[in-house]
Amino acid sequence: MLLTTYLPLTYYAHGKVACVASTPATGALQADLWLAAALAPCGGRGGGKPSFAQGSAPDAGALPAAIEAARAFATGPQT
Repeated sequence: MLLTTYLPLTYYAHGKVACVASTPATGALQADLWLAAALAPCGGRGGGKPSFAQGSAPDAGALPAAIEAARAFATGPQT
């Protein structure tokens, strides 16, 4: 079984950000919570399931903070 975890943050037209998160269904890291944490610094939101989520944000200028938030969430304790 291939277990893949990813969270690409992509800049798109008009300074916005698109994001998709995927995590193994059996893992401790939940995609919906990870995505929410990553998009928060950009003023974004999204939704989905623990194994797959998608969302967008209006402020691509905050991408460095979003990347750091995503990293911190993924490496921090999962509840």
